[in-house]
Amino acid sequence: MFLNRSSKSAPRNSARRVVPWNLIVRSPVASDYVPSAYVPQFGKTIEESRESLPPKEFGEFLRLPDSGGALLVVQNPYQSMQDEVGRISGALRNRDFEPALTLSNAALERQPVNYRIWTLRGISMAGKGDLPAALLAYKHALKISPNYLPALEGVAQSEFQLGRNEAEPSLLRVLAQIPEDPVSNDMLAVLEFRKDHCADAVNHFEKAASIIASQPTPLSEYGWCLAMLRRRLVSIF
Repeated sequence: MFLNRSSKSAPRNSARRVVPWNLIVRSPVASDYVPSAYVPQFGKTIEESRESLPPKEFGEFLRLPDSGGALLVVQNPYQSMQDEVGRISGALRNRDFEPALTLSNAALERQPVNYRIWTLRGISMAGKGDLPAALLAYKHALKISPNYLPALEGVAQSEFQLGRNEAEPSLLRVLAQIPEDPVSNDMLAVLEFRKDHCADAVNHFEKAASIIASQPTPLSEYGWCLAMLRRRLVSIF
């Protein structure tokens, strides 16, 4: 056989008689997908050979060179992942946190290194009120994809709500990607206010103006810092 199975487990797929995406190419394969950008790389799996292509381009059919023209359908792990993510996201949109957690756990059994699903698991746990478990899930996602923004946001918000010292550097990592994000600026402003760093707090409060306008506590903290800065300015002159 020109293909050998790798140790990586393939996701489930409803199609029958498929070539798993985790098979290692051992000899030439002609693609029957036209037009096709597929250039199989010997010693790599089908997934690795095509990982740079868009999901919709993932091998529709492969024709075996010495099989009398037989066609094999190739599993699409990317589509499987999108389906899993879609179901979990739908449950979260409906605030069905327990079903979302159940779906996330089941999906992670099939895709244990899927950072998107780990992030969705974190959101599910946060929705259930278990912030420490949510934080662990977000951090697991970041071990797989260190700059994945939704997981960074989850870590920052969880640490802030738990009163962790790590909240500030986590918020700064979020703002490095989206500097004008009002939610992250609001949380960072509160942290600066608590340290009596009014100049920095005012800067972040102003970037969070769209949300603090309806929140009495941060609004009063913003006003207090403005007053303190004015007093300090007057005392200088």
